[in-house]
Amino acid sequence: MNKHETLLKCAKENGVRKPDRTDTVTITVFQFPIRFNFKEEFPLLKTKFSHVIFIIYKLFWFLKGSINIYNLRDYNLNKRDEWTNGNSELGRIYSFEGRYWLTSVGNHINQFDQVMELIKTNLDSHNFFLSVWNFFDMPKIKLPVCPTLSQFYSVEGKLSGRMIQKSADFFLGVTYKKTSYKLLSIIFAHVYKLKLKEYDYTLIDTTSNLINFEEIDLQLGRQDHPYPKMFLNQDVRNIFNLKYGDIKLKGYYSHSLIKAPIAT
Repeated sequence: MNKHETLLKCAKENGVRKPDRTDTVTITVFQFPIRFNFKEEFPLLKTKFSHVIFIIYKLFWFLKGSINIYNLRDYNLNKRDEWTNGNSELGRIYSFEGRYWLTSVGNHINQFDQVMELIKTNLDSHNFFLSVWNFFDMPKIKLPVCPTLSQFYSVEGKLSGRMIQKSADFFLGVTYKKTSYKLLSIIFAHVYKLKLKEYDYTLIDTTSNLINFEEIDLQLGRQDHPYPKMFLNQDVRNIFNLKYGDIKLKGYYSHSLIKAPIAT
């Protein structure tokens, strides 16, 4: 049983019942860190199929600062209309905050550019942060963001990454967020020719809808496979020039997709 399934089993067996924002009854556990201490393996879920295309294009969407769901639907990636503020826009969610963090005086901060400039010019800096939880903007969106803070750390030519997520459905959403930010760490290391040392993913409020327990049991009963490996095109070193075809996943073998309802 790998780290993801260990989390799944722990939450199922030890979680406490608690209603969520949609009045759906969930089980929840507090704080669960997952650390991956490897260079090449990619922590994609194998006990049920994961849409790699979704992870890659959603990360590109994030890096561009997009908030429009139709930019995802171009790749057959679904976002629900009930999460939008109108005009198919999700409001000032994490993608907006990464590129256009609005200050109290009306200026915008491009956090991606700041982090990349620091990695490029000052690897000893302690300030490799991406914060996408903006208290001022949260009341303006229908779906509060789940990721809150990413931090990167460099020493001896090696880059480590960490993502802290305030809450997540460990059955439906966790596999996508933890792999997406691991991919972001891989890309940062690739662009600046650094080795990737480790990646740490910390969940604070880990939940699952009780209606998904049958699907959870099905997943836990499946035999695991080895992790796949992720490779990037060595000729592309600009983060915003990367395309889907520049990212290759090798050795990904998984069981079939497990569908489950999502609370809206």
